[in-house]
Formats: sequence, C-alpha cells, structure tokens
Amino acid sequence: MELSEIVKYNPDSDILMINNPGTDNSTTLPDAIARNMAKTGSFLEFGEIVAKAIEKDLENYNHISIYGNSMGARTAIALAANIDRPLDFISLTDPPGASNIGATGIFMGSVIKEEQHAKRYAEHTNNPKALKMQEIYDEKNSQWIKIMAIKAMEQLYIDEPLALSRNGLKKDLISLIKKNNTKNIQINTPEFSELNNIKDMTKIIKDVSKKNPSVRLKQILLKGQTHSLSVGGNAHTTGKLSTWL
Repeated sequence: MELSEIVKYNPDSDILMINNPGTDNSTTLPDAIARNMAKTGSFLEFGEIVAKAIEKDLENYNHISIYGNSMGARTAIALAANIDRPLDFISLTDPPGASNIGATGIFMGSVIKEEQHAKRYAEHTNNPKALKMQEIYDEKNSQWIKIMAIKAMEQLYIDEPLALSRNGLKKDLISLIKKNNTKNIQINTPEFSELNNIKDMTKIIKDVSKKNPSVRLKQILLKGQTHSLSVGGNAHTTGKLSTWL
C-alpha cells in the first residue's frame, strides 16, 4: 500500500515492485532453496534468482536504488548482493534476522503483538482513508489465500517465516558490503519493533561496517513506530506515513 506514496514523492522515477514467490503470478522457489533459507536464515540464493529475473529491466538505467520492508528488506539485501552494477542507495526498514528468535518468536511478534499494535492504531486514528485501504487489503488477502497452491502456502507460511526467525541478517549484510557496489545503505529501525531489538541491530551495523569502512551504513531510529506501522503490507501505515513525508 505504500507504493502509492513512493510514486507520489518520486514522480520522475520508474518503479519496479517484486512479488514474493508464490504470490499473484510469481512462481514458487525451488524446494532446495526454500529449505536452505529456512535452515540457515540466508536469503542470498533467493536474491540471486530475483537478480537474474530483473537483469534486463535494469540495463536501461544509470541510477538504481533499492527499497525493502520487513521480508522485502531481507530480499533487497540479497538482491543487491547479486547485482553486478553500481547502486545509488539501499533503504531497509526493519529487516528481521538480527537475532535467532525462533518460530514461536516470529509468530508472536509478527502475528500476535504487531496485530495488537495495528488494532490500537485503528481505534485511535482519525484517518478514514487508511482504514478503508486496510479493509480492501484484508479482503484481497483473504481471496488470495483461497486460490494459492499448497507449495506457495508452505513457502509463505512455513519456509519464509522460519528463514526470518534465524539470525541470518548479519551474514547477508556482510555479503552485500563485500560486493562493494554501493556506498550508501540505510537501515530504518522502528523504536517499538516486535521483530528486532535495537541493541542487536546496532551491534550488527557496527560489526558489518568494520568489514568495509568505505561504505556508509547508516541507522535511522523511527521513533514511536512499530514493525506493522512502518513497513508495507499494512495499509494503516499509509495514513501515518503521509503525515510525516
């Protein structure tokens, strides 16, 4: 839902949005890659697939920036680590995987606790547009789940959540830093994220920065925000972000 905001504030840019495997008309990941993601917490093999898929789309552009939220942020890191050309800027909002929180932790954080944050926002918001967009999102999401194949559901609700619950973020960031195809990486950390601890994220950024000091790895604290109210996939965000941009 945040795509409309990005388009609004970047009218002169072409924007390419990548679907998760198994969503809409996207194919699922090869089983071996999906299982390895769940086991190791690394998205690098997934990023290689995405990089190959959009390689020709990037040929006509001299300036490329990559943005990602939540799992999209992990995908963005892995994608960038597999692109063999300069990148202007990479922005990552609350990428999971700073610590090994396990299957229970990822479920409690993303489904239970973050859903509570979203409900509280809905109860106090004065933005009817945001609530209407959420209703549309929920309805479409429900329809989409009904038509998904078993393999797609298995990857989206088992393999990928397990991958996000592992502490694979640092390894993937180091791979990106070593690629040395960008000098500007920004990690946006919500103050009240239920999926990441600020101290864990800060330590990872400091450790990774030492691997290549020439890369500007910057951390931004999103005060007052949570994971569900600062990243894509929840239309409540649109109303909130539009007052801050």
